[in-house]
Formats: sequence, structure tokens, C-alpha cells
Amino acid sequence: MKFQVLADDVAACNQLADNLRAALKNLKLDVPVEMDASPSLIANLNVGSPVLAEDHRVIASGKMMSTAEITELLTGLHGAEIDKLRIAAERSKKKAHLFKGILLLIAILCGVFAIVNEIRQRRAEAAAEAARPVVLRYTRPIRMLYFYRRPRTDDDVQYEVLLRRVAYAAFPEEIKRKTFSIESLDGGSPANAAALRKYGIKSFPAVILVQDERFLPLVIADDEIPQKKLMQTADQLNNASAEARKE
Repeated sequence: MKFQVLADDVAACNQLADNLRAALKNLKLDVPVEMDASPSLIANLNVGSPVLAEDHRVIASGKMMSTAEITELLTGLHGAEIDKLRIAAERSKKKAHLFKGILLLIAILCGVFAIVNEIRQRRAEAAAEAARPVVLRYTRPIRMLYFYRRPRTDDDVQYEVLLRRVAYAAFPEEIKRKTFSIESLDGGSPANAAALRKYGIKSFPAVILVQDERFLPLVIADDEIPQKKLMQTADQLNNASAEARKE
């Protein structure tokens, strides 16, 4: 099935073609439409302009037909065929909806499976973590005291941030279990004057590691690794405290 629109002027040809396409759309027919605006061709056909033809057979002429008129004409000419095409189109549409529904269901099931699998994996990891024995480096608490004095410089603040990062990297379990703690103290506060005298602090910032009644200053040279130096100093203090308890 193919339609031709002929007219002796372009405007009439375009208008009839637009009405024809709208009618075909209403009837759910997907067929080609050819156009030809040629006065000589109309004269040779001995019909009035514009002309609507189907497979080169004139089915209407001499009148600008509306979309509704073309729809009625085509329904009269191809009623049974149009019904079959409609039924086929509806079936195709239903199949497309069914296929989309199946894909959506598969996507939902895959999402649910992924979520359930993630939950199971996290529970297994949590169970394994809970079952893993915790080995603490220190059984007796160690306190890291960071003394500063106002006004604080940017270097002082950055040094404290570095110390805290190093401590959390070196002793994550100890900090979690509170066998290693970090405190920041204002060296200019009268409340901390006794601590300054006790630990012999005369310059700031200063870092002291304390366990029981023993303490050691933490001094990190430029060529030393902060985490390694912190662990060495803490181990030294812990060992000294252990020896003192034996005595």
C-alpha cells in the first residue's frame, strides 16, 4: 500500500499530504506518502486538483479533503485490513509492555539479590570481626598529653593534627578500647601549672606520654618517622612501667 498526493500547486499538495498523514496516524497505518506538485500531470489525468491516489489509482480528486474525510474514505476502502492492522498493533504493543515489565522485574530481582548479598556479606564481616581476638599492645592505659600555649600558630595546630593522625594510625584498637588516649592542654592555664612543673615543660608545644606514675617526653626529629617514633617511645615507657611494677 502506497499513497500519492498530486496537485497543481505546492500549497495544496502540502496541505492534502498533511491531512493524509494525520488520517494514516489515526488509523495506525505506517505507509509511504509520495507528493508531486505538477500542473501538467494533473492535466494529463483529466481530474481536478488536488488528487489523492493509492498505488497510482485515483481515489479522490477535485477537493481538499480533511483528515476526518480521508479517515472515513480509507476505512471504507480497507476496513477489514485496517482492523487486522489495529489488532496486530495492539498485540505488538501488549508484547512490548510485557517485555518491559519482565525486564523491570528482572532488574528489581537483581537489585534485591544485590542488596541481600551485600547485607549477608556485611553480617559475615561483622561476625568475623567480632570473633577476631583483640590483641592490645598495652594493657595499662597510656595518655598522650599535648601542651600548647596561646596564641597558637598554624604550625602548632598542624603539629597537633599530625600527632593525632599518627596516634590513630599506630594504636587504633588501643584508642578504641581506651588504653591509649590523647589530651590537649593549655600550658598558659593556671589549672595546668602543676603539670608543667611535674613534667618539666619549659617550651611549647610539648608532648608527654604518661603511664601510671612514669612519663617520657615525645620528641620527633626531622629525619624520624613520626609513627615509628611514637610507638618506640610508648613501648619504652610501657616496658619501664612494667619493670617498676615487678620491683
